[in-house]
Amino acid sequence: MSFIYTHCPDICPLTTNNMQHLQDTLSAAGLRNVRFVTLTFDPNRDTPQVLKEYAKIRGINPKDWDFLSGPKANTDSVLYSMDIRYFPGDSSYTGGVGLVYYITHTDKCVLIDQEGRVRGTYGGSQLDFGQIVKDIKSLE
Repeated sequence: MSFIYTHCPDICPLTTNNMQHLQDTLSAAGLRNVRFVTLTFDPNRDTPQVLKEYAKIRGINPKDWDFLSGPKANTDSVLYSMDIRYFPGDSSYTGGVGLVYYITHTDKCVLIDQEGRVRGTYGGSQLDFGQIVKDIKSLE
């Protein structure tokens, strides 16, 4: 499970890209029974349609990867239950673009087992694919 917001100018695109590479790595290792989930930090802007377009632009197959949004209270509840923290940063206006805003956040990704327990925590911008494959195999 990863955590992003679609307007992120920083590590969210890299985290998503690394998760795509992880998906390919798992497939090559014969681990096909793995679901990917991405939850937004910004449910007010990242509606289901925005998330669907974000995935489409990146060529992500929605068959085994869910992008989730919802009421802010619900997304915050999930984030905090997984020890994921974030806070709105400074916003500014830029020429021709309008309001640019930032959310200061972690790039943490988590491995969740079939019982819903967090079994591993990783830096999304620097995923160690070999370690994650090993950790997933240990759950079988």
